[in-house]
Amino acid sequence: MALLAAAAWLLKSDLTPGQPSGEAGLRSEWVFLDLPGASRGFVRVQPGEPLGFVVERKAAGLRALLPRAALEAPLEGGDQVLVRAGPASGSPALVLAPLAERIRFLMGRPLNVNRATAQEMELLPGVGPKLGQRIEAFRNLSGEFRSADDLLSVPGVGRALVSKIQSRICFTERVRSFPLLAPGSSAGARGDTLPGLLRSGP
Repeated sequence: MALLAAAAWLLKSDLTPGQPSGEAGLRSEWVFLDLPGASRGFVRVQPGEPLGFVVERKAAGLRALLPRAALEAPLEGGDQVLVRAGPASGSPALVLAPLAERIRFLMGRPLNVNRATAQEMELLPGVGPKLGQRIEAFRNLSGEFRSADDLLSVPGVGRALVSKIQSRICFTERVRSFPLLAPGSSAGARGDTLPGLLRSGP
């Protein structure tokens, strides 16, 4: 709840929830940092700004442990950037992943209907509690939606509603993971150490 309140406070503007952020200028371009050596919280970024620029400003000591692909990775409003165990090796990795759908929607990002809870579905115009529950239940039973037209299979969803919400929804999420380099590697680490880098996301 504290994270949601912080996001709402940051985004006090004329931005319409779910409106593509480019339509409202740079005000919606915020990412959440939870990195060693940096204050945990929201940071404003330029659209598509490389992660390396933000790391240099906020957690310069981590830069030497990041591969080039991570430093060049473009950031998107509604991302969170954190260090946690990699999914395969369990070794520390820097992860770029989406924040909770409610927070992303407040930031002007589309709502991912394959990830949103029934309650988060209610953020969409024309979707109430019962319809949100039906959409979630249908997804859990039949699998992920691939397009806006797939929503027409949900009882209570008609063409008019799909037309109203299709610009405010999406169906995929982007999670990027970059294993941290060992100190003394070719990246030119400055003696940084890996222990203690792991953190959990917000």
